[in-house]
Amino acid sequence: MLAEKYNEIIEKAIPGTLKRLPEIKRAAEMVAEAVNRGKRIFVVDRYGVIDSEVAEKPAGLLLFRPLVNSGEKLMEGDILFLSSFQSEDEKDLEIVKEAHDLGAKVISISPDGQLAKKSDFGIIDLDSEMNAVLNVDRAELSFAPLSGIIHVLIIYMIEADTVERLLAAGKKPSVSNAEYMDEGATKLLEVRKKFASQGY
Repeated sequence: MLAEKYNEIIEKAIPGTLKRLPEIKRAAEMVAEAVNRGKRIFVVDRYGVIDSEVAEKPAGLLLFRPLVNSGEKLMEGDILFLSSFQSEDEKDLEIVKEAHDLGAKVISISPDGQLAKKSDFGIIDLDSEMNAVLNVDRAELSFAPLSGIIHVLIIYMIEADTVERLLAAGKKPSVSNAEYMDEGATKLLEVRKKFASQGY
């Protein structure tokens, strides 16, 4: 029963994400423009959702790579995707300021508020609270987050539109593969070399 209820909540959340297609397309346009200028794309969130589910994920674009623990530093013209579930968090706002101080642009995915306003471009996520969407009164339980899933979905939609734009410009982006597949480690090394040489 709770699984069905969670599924119903997900089904209601998806149309809200699809309404953000204009913002998703604009973000992809910004990414493609940056790539065409030889700039880099990073993702970050202090909760690790985007870092673990998007960056360097098999079948994902190597272009969207983690900033934390990568050893790389933001530079002028780079783009940083910042995923946050709070709109006024001081630490997230500091990340935006530090990125701007380095000349990088920030695309945030967050609730409406200061974070979206201070970013170069803000994608507003669902209006309602999407953490702990299942409530069991008899057990005093609230659990099952959804906000992270929505943010990952938005990033992958941006990746999809980015691929279309890069292919139209004659650029074939590098796609990560799984090490556990046949010759996976060798193929992954090859695609990483390709990515390092072409930058996308």
